Amino acid sequence: MEPIFKITDDRFDSELIDQYDLVVEWQDSRLKIALKNKKNGIFFWFEDYFLGNYSTFDNSIIDISKIFNSHQFLKANFWNSITFLIDTPLFVKIENIFFDSHIPAIDYLKAVFPQIIESEIRAEAIEIGDSHFVFGISENIFTFLSETYQNKTINIKPKLAHLAETLTKKGFLSNSNLLILNDKWFDLIIISDGNFSIKKMPFLSNEIKRKYIELLRHGNQKTYLYGEITPFSHVYKKIKSEIDNIEIGKLPSGNRFSQYFEEMPEQRHLSLFL
Repeated sequence: MEPIFKITDDRFDSELIDQYDLVVEWQDSRLKIALKNKKNGIFFWFEDYFLGNYSTFDNSIIDISKIFNSHQFLKANFWNSITFLIDTPLFVKIENIFFDSHIPAIDYLKAVFPQIIESEIRAEAIEIGDSHFVFGISENIFTFLSETYQNKTINIKPKLAHLAETLTKKGFLSNSNLLILNDKWFDLIIISDGNFSIKKMPFLSNEIKRKYIELLRHGNQKTYLYGEITPFSHVYKKIKSEIDNIEIGKLPSGNRFSQYFEEMPEQRHLSLFL
């Protein structure tokens, strides 16, 4: 499988992999890869693979295995750091006053997703602002990564938790709304005074989308649009016609990229390059 979009740099040196950070975003229908030079903080490599609209986290492992097995460097085991951001739809928010650390995280998750099987999902509770978010990630993903990077520390994080923690820490886009359009999901993040509200819904759920558009339409905060969208798309024009205070989002100004990234649509890769 070949990437649908790729940025390379001839200064990449396989002998210097221990000086590079590997960052991978794993969606159920997409895999994105970035390399960052730890010495100068510059992102210099990017690949975007589309796995198909009918792909799921479990069956996408077959395609991702093929990508890893044929890739020139992905399976290398001596990176400076390895981070995987998993865009899981399994999460629940519990306000801190109602959260009990003695209750297994999986129990909170099963209260909202009773169909999940405990042995197949790893649950983790993460405190963000005034609440705990419990995320669930398929055990198959952990198994695949541990077998691929044996005896190597891998930082595996829910993508939305990474966004919430990093945006809070940096103060980027504080007191604003974020709409993130993925291939199959529609994320809404409301940031207000350091606290987060996160919603995730199927992209084709028109009734739910209408409710959140109504919420944003009557809100006073600025809304920034990220994800698989361009200023020229029909979806953007539709959203723009319904929400006045909205614009295409950008990446934080502190990020550094090689000159080959000039044509990259930065609104599509917020979580990968934070």
